Amino acid sequence: CPWGWIALVTGTSNPCISLYKPLQLGASLPSGGCSNKYSDECYWWRAERLHRKLNLCYEYAHEYAEPLRAFEKNRIMPVVERFTKGGDVRTEVENTLREALQFEEEHRNRWIDRLGGMRCRSFTPHAFWVRRASTRAGLPSI
Repeated sequence: CPWGWIALVTGTSNPCISLYKPLQLGASLPSGGCSNKYSDECYWWRAERLHRKLNLCYEYAHEYAEPLRAFEKNRIMPVVERFTKGGDVRTEVENTLREALQFEEEHRNRWIDRLGGMRCRSFTPHAFWVRRASTRAGLPSI
């Protein structure tokens, strides 16, 4: 391609419950200075907070992911298709990335509110590990 390549990335640890976003190679997702300790400024940690709760409340994971898959199908895949046909979609990729990040953040915040305080049953060793790792990282509970 004369102007570059695009990749579909999540920027998170759990792609099954994350939104794939178009990213021009050479560009970057907002990181916010991530480290091994929770920071609300860090994109990865904001996603991780909900991902860990959904790992404990797995019965909700499919319901959470449905709107993400719909957004990918209706908004992201048309851009990818135009790209594969040789279209110059640079500006569209940038706009779609911004739109996707906003959609994902709003969707995630709704679910943090929905699952807040909910006690979920999970396989005991897994639940213990998630809680222990989250505590060590300083991750606020939902």
